[in-house]
Order: sequence, then structure tokens, then C-alpha cells
Amino acid sequence: MKSKGVAAIGFDKSIDMELEGLARQAGNSLVAPKTLKANLDSKKTLEATTFLMDMINKGTAKTAGEDIYGDKNFTSGKTLFYVGSSAGVSHMKQGAPKDLNWGTAPLPTYKGKKATEIAGNDIVMFKSATADQKKAAWAFMKYLMSKPVTAKWAEKTGYLPLRKSALEDQSFQDYLKKDPTAKASVDSLDFGFQSTAFVGYSEYRNDLLETVDAMLTKHEAPAKAMGSLQDQTEKIIKENN
Repeated sequence: MKSKGVAAIGFDKSIDMELEGLARQAGNSLVAPKTLKANLDSKKTLEATTFLMDMINKGTAKTAGEDIYGDKNFTSGKTLFYVGSSAGVSHMKQGAPKDLNWGTAPLPTYKGKKATEIAGNDIVMFKSATADQKKAAWAFMKYLMSKPVTAKWAEKTGYLPLRKSALEDQSFQDYLKKDPTAKASVDSLDFGFQSTAFVGYSEYRNDLLETVDAMLTKHEAPAKAMGSLQDQTEKIIKENN
């Protein structure tokens, strides 16, 4: 494939989520739940990081660069596979040539284990809101999370329903039969995980993204980049928790 100018695997501009998933499969969380022990430069994390960077450096994998998301490379035939969010499916339906025969599947195993990161945007209610604002916000939250609405939202966006009852509802199951490209994300739920949340997480995540970018664009060695991130993360955790 490489000799024909096609990379085997395409990623988005950043590979932070793929890195975290591989680290989990290799045997550790980037930041451990409960203990908040940082494992950014552990042997298992560095092995996963090197695995990803070797593919990119050798040209068997490529990132999206300024396109941000890798679905364009995939639908234009520049990559054989694309690893990305289930929300990208709706974009691929719009952008893929009509004669492109494609489908979806759960992420492959690494080190004999399965793991895929579950993430998304958040809906919050501010403490500073007035009583009426809080009442309205809560009513809107309940509406969004109601079974028919969250199922419809999932069908239109490629994301997953926010309720198990909606996921199991016959109407949503019928939708999966009509659109098999939506099934891979549902099949991935049993081995899904969330990044460990802690006070200072936003700062840590920005540092993680900068570290990944340094490896991708500045060709910084994984050991050096992840070692620096380890020190930064330990400092953030110490100062905030």
C-alpha cells in the first residue's frame, strides 16, 4: 500500500486518544483512577507511544494534519483504514464517493486486550444560575436525556444514546439493522473506558496534546516528550489534589 502512496492507517490530527487506548491495552492508565498515579513515562506507555510513532515515521500510518479529522484521507483513498470517533461516520456518509464500498468495525486488540475511549461534550448547570435558570436547565437536560430524544440524537449524529434503555429500545435496534455502520460503536461499549478525571485535568490534557504535537511535528523522541509530560502531570496533580 505504501508503494502506491496509501497509508495503511489514518488518524486525526492528534493521536492522544489512540495513545491512551493503547496504553490501557498494554496494561496501565495514563493517570490511574483513585490513586492519580501518573504513568506517562512508564515502560508500557512508552512501548505504546513508540508503536504509534514508528508507524507514522515509517509512513504506514498518517495523521490528518491541517484537515484536523482523518475521514477526508480515508474517503479520498489515501488511507486503507481510519481510526476516529463514531461521530465521523455521518461526515463520511456525506463525503465518501458513491462507489466507495466501506464499513465500520471495533478497534483491533493490542497486547491481546480491547479498549476504546469514550468521550464527548458536556452539559453543565452553573451554581451561579438563578433558581428559574436552574429549573429551565434541568428541564432541558431531562428532555435531552429522554429515551426517544437521545435515540434520535444518536441516529442523526453517529454518537451513542445516553441511556441504556434507549440503546436497547426496539426502534434503535431497528435503526442499527438499517444502518450497519452505526453498530461498531455499540459493539465497543463493553470494553469502553473514560480518561481519568481529576482537578487540573484540563491543564493536563492541554499538555498531553502539546506533547503529542511535539512528537508529530518536531520529531521529539517519545522518551523525552513523555518524560517531560510525566513531570508536568505530577506537578499538576500535586498542586490541585
